Amino acid sequence: MNLRVLFLLCSFLMIEFPAQANHISGGELSYKYLGVGTTAGTGRYSITLKLFRQCASTGAPLDNQVNITVYRVGVFTYEMNVSVPITGPDVLRLTTPGPCIVGAPDVCYQVGTYTTEVTLPFTSQGYTIAYQRGNRITNITNVNSGSVGATYVATIPGTAFQSNAPENSTPVFKGEDTVLVCQNNTFYYNFGATDADGDRLEYVFEAAYAYNGTPNPGVSAPPPYNSLNYRFGFTPDAPLGSQVTLDLNSGMMTGTAPDAGVYVVTVAVLEYRGSFLINRHRKDLQIEVANYIEERRAWVAHTLHYKTSQGDSSFGDLWLPITVTSKGL
Repeated sequence: MNLRVLFLLCSFLMIEFPAQANHISGGELSYKYLGVGTTAGTGRYSITLKLFRQCASTGAPLDNQVNITVYRVGVFTYEMNVSVPITGPDVLRLTTPGPCIVGAPDVCYQVGTYTTEVTLPFTSQGYTIAYQRGNRITNITNVNSGSVGATYVATIPGTAFQSNAPENSTPVFKGEDTVLVCQNNTFYYNFGATDADGDRLEYVFEAAYAYNGTPNPGVSAPPPYNSLNYRFGFTPDAPLGSQVTLDLNSGMMTGTAPDAGVYVVTVAVLEYRGSFLINRHRKDLQIEVANYIEERRAWVAHTLHYKTSQGDSSFGDLWLPITVTSKGL
């Protein structure tokens, strides 16, 4: 084969087509403290990354393994990079959409779980754990997603917060990961979490993080991380618009849903040990808002007829109740 033709063929095969890369629909990095390490002044942690991919996506499949990177907070020096194989993927499917939705879209996600165990020295400022990947799905309603990727992070607090702060596990969210609500209707969703350490929890909206590098970097970059670019009418503090709020103490998100679309919502759980804020744990969730069918009662007049030996005769109007539906626009 001509060398020039061979070079062009190889170059073509190495191209990453955007349609094949757009597949990330949310994620979360978490960890669990397992106890002290075999070396004095160290702790063992089980780190878990969850990635969500739409079941019907034509983009890239979930990776068979991912690289999770750890940095020391403060100067953000590199600590380690761990290659972690996938478990699953599992399939999550919403089976009971709201009663206001007729012909609901299929809300289904493949969930890839990546878990590894690491041992880290206790430090004064703690650690940032990071994973970056391109790309998010396209056509997200509240942000300019385009070919933008995602950054997921978790932080392990240091001894500067409290002497026992590194002995910490991230809170565990209680809500389902499949969410479908009716546009312009009142709804609620629980971002509440439980905490194995007994820390007091508060809940706030935060910006979803972007990533603009190569689609699958071998090592994730250190902080700081850039926010996604929110569209007009939406902000990191109001990802579903001004009519949806998040309760600081319970994590209950309530309000009137925006127009139909796909929205990325990021919530941070603030962990307080005593009076000290020791950590903030983030979750990046995709919420689908669907068009709806509204049922209303109406009345329609029917003229009754009866037959006699002289033929048909009108009897009068009888008003009957019927149910009509009108599709929300």
